[in-house]
Amino acid sequence: MLRPELVRRFKLPLNSDAFTSFYTHNKEIDDKEVEDATRFLLSEVVPEFAQRLGRMPVLMYRDSSIGIIEEMHREGVRIYLAAFILVMVNFFI
Repeated sequence: MLRPELVRRFKLPLNSDAFTSFYTHNKEIDDKEVEDATRFLLSEVVPEFAQRLGRMPVLMYRDSSIGIIEEMHREGVRIYLAAFILVMVNFFI
């Protein structure tokens, strides 16, 4: 499931019925657009967020994991990607 912030940021409107059995009209197109949005998240949004996070002073977020979560959500990134972001931050440092 994609965060609404990411859906708003993506270049195309997405159908919330993609990848369900409730919907058959333009199913292949809608499914592909959601796949493209997921690729956008993983190939552009998450790496950009990880780079920005890696450039921030450690003290800025040391005592506030809530601040990082809010930033992730603002960018349209779900919490389950936090480990992936941590690996990327270490890669960019």
